[in-house]
Amino acid sequence: MRIRPYETDDRDACLALIRSNTPEHFVPSDEEAFGRFLDDLPGPYFVVEDPYGGVIACGGMAQEEEPSLATLCWGIVAAEEQRKGVGTALLEHRLREFLPRHPEIERVQVNTTQKVQGFYERHGFRAREIRQEAYGPGLDHVRMERQLAAR
Repeated sequence: MRIRPYETDDRDACLALIRSNTPEHFVPSDEEAFGRFLDDLPGPYFVVEDPYGGVIACGGMAQEEEPSLATLCWGIVAAEEQRKGVGTALLEHRLREFLPRHPEIERVQVNTTQKVQGFYERHGFRAREIRQEAYGPGLDHVRMERQLAAR
């Protein structure tokens, strides 16, 4: 597995990742929103390649207007690659690449669903807000946050 910065040529492969997770984790309209996001990235974005160069995951980070807060953006792992450590490797890579350049950041948040909430809890995130079915039928919006240790 190799993690590298996103390139515009990765766009179709990233869109295929969201399709592989619809409707389990995303609603169909999310693909269009994700495409707009990829066209105007707010911060660093990464892809994970399998040993053959295929894109199996993607995700990024952005600093919020509140200087002490960063957000994990559009983390997606191919449906068939989940529960194999890919998401953990991508999460750790994003934090390792982003946080040293932004020492003012004290907290990292993620907007996810109840279906992925347990993954983030295992990595020190705690639910701060839950809005029932805010993303669509059966998909709650769970805003989670992780307080960073003093650096």
